[in-house]
Amino acid sequence: MIAVIKNPRIEIKGDIPADFLAITRKFFGNVEVKTDDELENIADTAWYKRHAAKRTPGLNMRNFRELHGYTQNELAEKLGILRNHVSAMENEKRAISKAMALKLADIFETSPERFI
Repeated sequence: MIAVIKNPRIEIKGDIPADFLAITRKFFGNVEVKTDDELENIADTAWYKRHAAKRTPGLNMRNFRELHGYTQNELAEKLGILRNHVSAMENEKRAISKAMALKLADIFETSPERFI
């Protein structure tokens, strides 16, 4: 079960006691409650499909680099390539090879498919 309090947005997951929900509704007003069966798979939403269509290997590479706090220079050193090659791959001006995708996956501890 999930309870979503609209303002401020708070999500509470798990077995939520009815008396807690009653107090929460009294305090916050609008509380939406859904069982696990009613929850929607994010991959089926229009929002996800719109954004997934915009995901490119280079954009994924940039996002992972930034999430891990690496500069282009630092990532280039880890990959054993020049910084301008990292920039070119992030900007879709240079393809990411399978071998490079494997190196990226190893560095970022994710699947190589994200970079192909």
